[in-house]
Amino acid sequence: RLIAKSMLTSGRHVANVRSSDLMRETLSSWGVEQTTENLQRLGRAMRDAFGLNVLPAALEHRLRSARGIVVWDGIRWFGDEALLRRLAPSCLVYVTASPIVRYDRLNLRREKAEELSGVKMSWEGFLETEAQDNERDVPTIGARADHTIENNFLEETALEKRVRDAARGAARVG
Repeated sequence: RLIAKSMLTSGRHVANVRSSDLMRETLSSWGVEQTTENLQRLGRAMRDAFGLNVLPAALEHRLRSARGIVVWDGIRWFGDEALLRRLAPSCLVYVTASPIVRYDRLNLRREKAEELSGVKMSWEGFLETEAQDNERDVPTIGARADHTIENNFLEETALEKRVRDAARGAARVG
């Protein structure tokens, strides 16, 4: 979100697409809660039934039809990365943080049903989530990124300069 916000200063239209959008929309249309587990189960079922590249293929139309700069949030699979590279010009910005910072953020945000309940996820539960198949490719993809941002801050203001610098570099690509 912060990257998309920073890109707005370029004066160009910015579209934000999340990898989980299609799965969130599907769960919503079915009346199923948008929990981490349900998102992971649906993604796994789609890939098992229709192939590893089913989700990137479904997102491709959205990405190609978006105007201006497109910020694709949540690239987690090699198929996602391959699609991004086909959408030239493109720039992959890897935003990473230590496990403890990711854990703290997870317990502060309010996006998914279990986060809205106010019940704090245990450290063990967090580690189980981090070991799921949707996280497996992330470090390898991150190692090939055009830019890397270490986001070990809980406050956005402490991160904004790093994001602004990477956003400027990415905007020059497009």
